[in-house]
Amino acid sequence: MAAEKIDPKTAIPACEAAAKAVPGDGRIAFQLGRAYAAKDDYELARAQYEKADAAGHALAAYSLASLYFGGLGVAADAQRGLALLARAANGGSAIAMNNLAQMYVSGSVVSKDLSMARLWFRKAAEAGDVAAMNDFGLMSYMGSGGPKDLDEAARWFSSAAGAGNAIAMNNIASMQMKGLGGSQDLVEARRWYQKSAEAGNAIGMDNVGLMLLNGAGGPKNPVEARNWFQQAAEADHANAMNNFGMTLQNGIGGPRDLAAARGWYQKSAGAGNANAMNNLGTMLLNGTGGPKDPAEAHRWYKEAAEAGHASAMNNIGMMLQNGLGGPKDLVEARRWFQGAAEAGNTNGMNNLGLMLLNGSGGPEDRVDARRWYQKAAEAGDVKGMSNTGVMWLNGTGGAKDPVEARRWFQQAAEAGDVTAMNNLGAMLRDGLGGSTDFVEARRWLLKAAEAGSELAMNTAGAMLLTGAGGPKDSEGAQRWFQKAAETGSSQAMYNLGLMSESGTGVSQDPAEARRWYLKSAEAGDALAMYRLGLMLQNGSGGPQDLAEARRWYEKAAMGGNEQARENLADLGPPQRQSESHPGAPVPGSQR
Repeated sequence: MAAEKIDPKTAIPACEAAAKAVPGDGRIAFQLGRAYAAKDDYELARAQYEKADAAGHALAAYSLASLYFGGLGVAADAQRGLALLARAANGGSAIAMNNLAQMYVSGSVVSKDLSMARLWFRKAAEAGDVAAMNDFGLMSYMGSGGPKDLDEAARWFSSAAGAGNAIAMNNIASMQMKGLGGSQDLVEARRWYQKSAEAGNAIGMDNVGLMLLNGAGGPKNPVEARNWFQQAAEADHANAMNNFGMTLQNGIGGPRDLAAARGWYQKSAGAGNANAMNNLGTMLLNGTGGPKDPAEAHRWYKEAAEAGHASAMNNIGMMLQNGLGGPKDLVEARRWFQGAAEAGNTNGMNNLGLMLLNGSGGPEDRVDARRWYQKAAEAGDVKGMSNTGVMWLNGTGGAKDPVEARRWFQQAAEAGDVTAMNNLGAMLRDGLGGSTDFVEARRWLLKAAEAGSELAMNTAGAMLLTGAGGPKDSEGAQRWFQKAAETGSSQAMYNLGLMSESGTGVSQDPAEARRWYLKSAEAGDALAMYRLGLMLQNGSGGPQDLAEARRWYEKAAMGGNEQARENLADLGPPQRQSESHPGAPVPGSQR
């Protein structure tokens, strides 16, 4: 019977009568000692335990040791307690063996000795102590106090789990999930996590929640996942608090509640969970679930970063780079991006690469920039692939290789990177790094345009207008030029002017052409400046204005336009008419 269930009012008289009837019986003396202890009469308990110990009763020695350790009914004496505990363990008491092992682990009373701890955990496990089965399994798993032995770990975790130990249920599930000490078995792992959770283990609750959320070892069940995360969170499990916050933030398995999500991230972060610190930082930065607080976001990102959280390292780097929540510090930003990159964070690799490329926060190093872009690319990061392609295309930080550039642009484009789609389309159009393929070029440029690339909108429009890679489509061309122009593309504005001036695909309209050339010229396009100068000189699409024509020719000439320079030299009294020869649409370029 468990000590807390002993009723001293009935147990003491019964045991006293038995002791009187059978004097010298160690078992009866031990039970009488327990009855006295239940009444908190430790002096009488000690006397009976000593009688039982003298009769060779191992549990009596263990109980007597507890009195000496706790100073109950006797002056505290740890060394006397240790001697009694060792006698109990050597006498076959499994609980004494387990406690002795725990002392060797902690270095309490005895010197820390993991090999002795492992020895006693094994003895206790073999004697049937369920907690010791789990602890010996753990030492075998970790290689503590002896060689690592995953088969032995799995065997003892299974024994303890089968005997109802909730922690061991979680541990054997973890091994089955990873395929350690046997073949991987996600179904069994999920079953044991579920049993551990149902037995009240918060770690098991969190783990079964993750399996239910991801559909590992069985069907997905986000509602059940959220329920287990909540139970574990309410049991103060820090990781589950973060996971429950994530389900609340994203409306997984139940209604979305941003304020509650932020609250759980706050609790989890306060309990030391670095993932939650990072998540809380993001909510504070963006004002999600509560007011914006960049200074607090900065603090939590930094704390998570200092705890080794790679994404937080990148995030604190971004805040330092942009002066959010504190002063701008490019040197520190670069240091944190370096830390994130070295910890495997691909965003950090890309950000570090950019700072190295530009000499921001430290010396310029194009070779190292290329190296980090390449590492991000090889880790599967789409932006890294695109950046690596640009470095190979331009020969920045190493050899120039259009074939390699095109290969990386292809991978990034297929993974959805819009810049890479545009660059791949341009390379296919121009036959760089491989054969020319107008059909594929048009396809990729249209995909990039549909995804919002201003450059691709303009280039795709030019291909549609000329019929490169497919049928001519002047309406489609005009639509894409218009969209690009709305984003501020001077090239697209020029192309709209050209279409109106020449009547290509639209009704000829010199006034409309002049309007678009002016917009493009004001946005800095030298070709548009030149054509606007011609229209002003000739009075096409509006009144003649030689002074304005001269001004735009001068600007175009400064921008490198040779035709403008020639017309400028010829311009002067008497004014002569210059012929206007609309050119071809100007496609976009790579970037």
